Amino acid sequence: ASVQGISPLSQQDERRSAAFASLTDNRGNEWSGIELHTHIEKHERYRGLELTLFALLLPGAPVLCCVTRLTNRTEMAYNSFQSTINSFLLPGESLEQGWMEKDNGTRYRCGKAGAEIESDGVIRLGSDNRSAALHALNRYPGSKAWMYTNNLVIHHGVSQSSLMPAGSTVWAAPVFYTFSGTPLSYTDMRALAEITFGG
Repeated sequence: ASVQGISPLSQQDERRSAAFASLTDNRGNEWSGIELHTHIEKHERYRGLELTLFALLLPGAPVLCCVTRLTNRTEMAYNSFQSTINSFLLPGESLEQGWMEKDNGTRYRCGKAGAEIESDGVIRLGSDNRSAALHALNRYPGSKAWMYTNNLVIHHGVSQSSLMPAGSTVWAAPVFYTFSGTPLSYTDMRALAEITFGG
C-alpha cells in the first residue's frame, strides 16, 4: 500500500510493524489475517499519518481481501487524499504464458510489450496452463483500478481518493482477489464489491 506524495523508498524508511488482525464487515462477517502498519514520522509534509494495510481471509470463502485504513494526525485536512494498493502477480511459470482481460472479453498477452487496461470493476488474469483465472475486483465507480504488463512485471493497482479531515480515520474500498474456473462479471460479484469496513 502507498499514499500520495511519498516515494516507495521514503515509505520503506518509516517505522513499520505487523500483527494478526480480525475485522468485521458491514454484513457481520468476521475476516482474519494480518495488518501492516506504517507510521509516517520522518516525512516532513505527512508526519503524523498512519497507513495500515489489511490482508484478510474469510473462513470458507476462496477470497483474499486487501483494504487500507488511514489515520490523519498531521493536523491538516485533505479534500482528496489518495491511497493505492499495489499487487505484483505471476499467473504461471512465466509471464509470457499469462493473459489479462476485462469483461468485454478482449484479451491481452502478458510479458511481451507494454500494455495497460483500466478496470470497470473486474479484471481477470489467467495462464495458458491453468483452467482457473484470478479475478481482481474493485468497487466501481468509487475506486480506479488498472493492470499493467511489460516483459518484466504484471502490476495490478487500485487507487481511491478520500476526504480526510484532521484527526479522522478513513477506510478505502476493499480490493478482492478470487479464483474461478468460469469468467465472473462485476454483476456476479457486486455483493462482494459492496462490502465495507470501519462502520
